[in-house]
Amino acid sequence: MFFNNYSRTNNEIKNGVKSSYERKQESIRQLKKEGIDYNKGLPVIEDSSEITLRSKAEILSRAIASYFVSNVAIDYNWHKENIEESKEVFGDLIDKFGVKESLTEDEKIMLYGNPTDEVALNVEWTIESSKVLFWMLGFIENLNYPSQKNVANAYEINNFIMQYDSLEEMLKDAKLIDVEKILDFTDLYFRYHWACVDKSIGNNISIGNLSSDIVYERRRAFEWAIDKEEDWDDFDAST
Repeated sequence: MFFNNYSRTNNEIKNGVKSSYERKQESIRQLKKEGIDYNKGLPVIEDSSEITLRSKAEILSRAIASYFVSNVAIDYNWHKENIEESKEVFGDLIDKFGVKESLTEDEKIMLYGNPTDEVALNVEWTIESSKVLFWMLGFIENLNYPSQKNVANAYEINNFIMQYDSLEEMLKDAKLIDVEKILDFTDLYFRYHWACVDKSIGNNISIGNLSSDIVYERRRAFEWAIDKEEDWDDFDAST
């Protein structure tokens, strides 16, 4: 049974290597269980022998940078004219953890420049991407179902980050989960995303309780983590 309703922990990973076809079939079984339509013609994704997973340090740096700046974007979207304090607080944390080099162009604008509403909205949603990356490193035990009621909890993430004083200290506790499990979710989110896109263009597609915004951001994180050539801001979101 696939993912057991998202309740499986990192210590319950199935042993062995799956083929891309086996992984696709498991995803389809999960989609059927959730009442989400799927496209049989979607291709398989790469198997573990065909990917180059990013390092723990790279994944953690991106997760921290994304998380901190998403908080500035959240403040902007609630208090557009009063975010200088937020910029200062989270800018200091970016420096403290030494992750400035991991900021994207939009995140730099959000933190150091004059963001537009569009930039702020895009950066706010990347808290979902950072949640996936923290999950990959074992800081979040379970990756819950991507519905609107399960949006990332900033306080939950903040609670474990602020236990550390540096990136190096946090890296000591980071434990990259099994690549097979990462690929399981990458495949599933690829198929989730197809359903969300097809629904958005007016087709009669059932997407259950999926949030298309959460699905998109989480898929971005998965695709970036398994492909060192993938660009964070311009990742291949084709379905």
